[in-house]
Amino acid sequence: MRITHLGATRRGRITLYLDGEYSASLHPSAAGSLRAGLELDEDELDELLRQSGMFSARARALELLSRRAMTSEMLRQRLREKESEEASAAAVERMRELGLLNDGDWALRFAKDCMARRGFSAARTIRELEQKGIDRELARRVTEEQEEDPREAIARIVARKYKNAPDDEKAYRRALSALLRLGYRGGDIRAVIGNLREDEDYYAESGSE
Repeated sequence: MRITHLGATRRGRITLYLDGEYSASLHPSAAGSLRAGLELDEDELDELLRQSGMFSARARALELLSRRAMTSEMLRQRLREKESEEASAAAVERMRELGLLNDGDWALRFAKDCMARRGFSAARTIRELEQKGIDRELARRVTEEQEEDPREAIARIVARKYKNAPDDEKAYRRALSALLRLGYRGGDIRAVIGNLREDEDYYAESGSE
């Protein structure tokens, strides 16, 4: 196969024409040594496409990480939307080498946000971390660093959002549903609200924040 023409797209990629017909769109870093008239066999073309995919995945990874922090798995999944598994995995590894991916730091920040700002339980936080591609052991470790007594956490949420729950059945059901969604156990929720029915100051320190 002979290269008959090399063009350029608006996005800066190189269009490769072989024997007069369009063949591929290449990353410019992979096409640097190409010229019209050069002969390519099937193996050389396959390697050229492979290298182009590697460069494209790396450039895409840098673009995605410039927008927001991600886990390794989140980045890999985004890259796989357009690139091969091999190119995506290689790009993720390169981002790690450059210090642009750190699953531990990301997981710790995410756990803090889940538990301190959103009020999630430890169990719900671990599930959320796993869904983001964090392995279970790391998810448990970073969550344990933020974890507090679940009943204290429940009491604080009740004091902030469901003050009428101990005395009003409708408010109680609403609080119960919300706290279950946050990942707290029904037994802990009922125990906290029961304690508050007996003594509204039972968790005074938690409720005063």
